[in-house]
Amino acid sequence: MDKPLFVAITRHYVVEKFRKKPKDAMEYRTKVIYDKHGYRHVAKIAIVKHEGPRHEHTVLTSLWHPKKEPKAKSVVKKAFQQNIPVYVIKGRKKIRLKSFTQAKEYLREW
Repeated sequence: MDKPLFVAITRHYVVEKFRKKPKDAMEYRTKVIYDKHGYRHVAKIAIVKHEGPRHEHTVLTSLWHPKKEPKAKSVVKKAFQQNIPVYVIKGRKKIRLKSFTQAKEYLREW
């Protein structure tokens, strides 16, 4: 998988944003995926125009992990290790976090 542009912590999910919205996107889809432990992940997919015989392909724009899942904590920790920006989104506010200890508070909150 590609390196995410940023990681955001929302009320119920930890979001890994991989790409900005493609300009030539025809439409967007949301795919719900359940892992083997029963956690519900959401994948946001863009269908993009493409030159060639099939004329379209899909691009993963973001992947949403539930906050209760252990993987969510490791995604945030990995982001800090790789110097990827981590944000908390509360309503319309977007707050950038400086350390993993700050992020742990928001992972427990709500």
